[in-house]
Amino acid sequence: MDLAAEFARRGPWITQFVIDGVATGGDYQVTDDRRVQQFLERFPSVRTILELGSLEGGHTLTLARHEGVERVLAVEARAGNIDRAKFIGSLAWRFKRTI
Repeated sequence: MDLAAEFARRGPWITQFVIDGVATGGDYQVTDDRRVQQFLERFPSVRTILELGSLEGGHTLTLARHEGVERVLAVEARAGNIDRAKFIGSLAWRFKRTI
């Protein structure tokens, strides 16, 4: 799979993802978003999360990787964002690395 071509085909992106050390997608870095850490601090034993307006799946992926989280239900209405989020989800399973 040509990842650069797949990202370009689905662009433009807002969220940046790093795959095998290469930054791709947009400019927004989810890892810098303090809201994720604040949520996990307030709900340390959360197992299921409902995320409304999941955009491209950056927060979804970050939340799903938290220890103890079993399920994240991400809701998004825009077709382009849904396609990008599904693509990111498939990469997470395929590469089994931080993206």
